[in-house]
Amino acid sequence: MGAEKLLAGQVLAFPTETVYGLGALLSAPVAIKEIYLLKKRPADNPLIVHIASPAQLDDLLTVKPSALERALMQAFWPGALTLILAGANEIAQRASASLPKLAVRMPAHKIARELLEAVGQPIAAPSANLSGRPSATSAEHVLQDFPVGLGAILTGSSGDFGLESTVIECSAENTIRILRPGSIVASDLAVFGPIEEIWLSGGSTSRPLSPGTKYKHYAPRGRVILFLDFAEFKAASRGDRECKSALLHHSSFPEPERSWSLQKKVSSSAEYAKELYGFLRSCDDLGVELIFCEKPQGDELGFAILERLSKAARLGD
Repeated sequence: MGAEKLLAGQVLAFPTETVYGLGALLSAPVAIKEIYLLKKRPADNPLIVHIASPAQLDDLLTVKPSALERALMQAFWPGALTLILAGANEIAQRASASLPKLAVRMPAHKIARELLEAVGQPIAAPSANLSGRPSATSAEHVLQDFPVGLGAILTGSSGDFGLESTVIECSAENTIRILRPGSIVASDLAVFGPIEEIWLSGGSTSRPLSPGTKYKHYAPRGRVILFLDFAEFKAASRGDRECKSALLHHSSFPEPERSWSLQKKVSSSAEYAKELYGFLRSCDDLGVELIFCEKPQGDELGFAILERLSKAARLGD
């Protein structure tokens, strides 16, 4: 059913190993425009193109991937790595917001791969959520944001990693530039060359080269408050005790601290990443006004989670 909907020029949602995607065939420009309209996505924010095999790059790029880029594809595809590749042709620029570089990944999820193989061509697919909202990791999340307008929502487990893909670009000097962190972390990539973590410098004021690098993202309706430890939590939570509140944490907290509408404890950065977006969406369902989130543990995946939380908390606005 999913392939038929795409081939008919419709937009559908499908699960991946990261988050749900909102897909249209790259060969269907009207459907790609519909993605932007449905998501209320800024027109200069490029989409990620999903492919079934590296051979499909021949129909998208006028420049052959470098030896380093091919090595990274071999190591991490299929999987949660997006590469920014030079030489986007006229068709590819439908998804690149007319930029000369294209964001591409080859998903590992069984349903996503079956869909790509059934249509036999690339699918442009950003995350299946309204722009600025927490990403969707279930079909129910997709339906919350898009009760009408989609040709289909393919159901299946999604969000094995919980966070969107790691996005990288390889420089002419063979430096790997991380534009957006994810479950594939710097130490995974460092065996292939020097690493530059561009995302640490914050959002760009120019046109974004990659999804997730300029505009605010992942934000629930309630206010997200980040804290480092219990002392910082005490200071941050001193007021507004009449507000509906929620707590996401990994440390132990004395009870009762306040009356929580929702409270969740995670045991690791991997669990934190997998549960984050569902927790933020549950806060919206419950009308939570204040969402206290303990900063993740200081490992590499924790830093990727903190990048999402900082945008959810609208830091830097």
